[in-house]
Amino acid sequence: MTIDPEKKLYVALYVLGTPDSYRSITTKFVVGKATTWRAVLRVVKALCKLRSYFIQWPNELQCQETAESLEENYGFPGVIGAVFELMMVVTN
Repeated sequence: MTIDPEKKLYVALYVLGTPDSYRSITTKFVVGKATTWRAVLRVVKALCKLRSYFIQWPNELQCQETAESLEENYGFPGVIGAVFELMMVVTN
């Protein structure tokens, strides 16, 4: 079964973003398991090819500015980046 690129993207993002089973996802999107698998594979390959566009390492000045800002605002010395920009307080 062939699906349009937009639906491939939706299917792949749903697979990558949820813990649902393939069976559940195929039912939600009305596609076969193989179609779902191929959609994920194609989207992931495309994202890997574009990784340099989306993931850019900071230059030395950006590292310094970011580290200073994060230390000043949040008290984390020497940090130059964060994933998801999420802070959680962990307690025992």
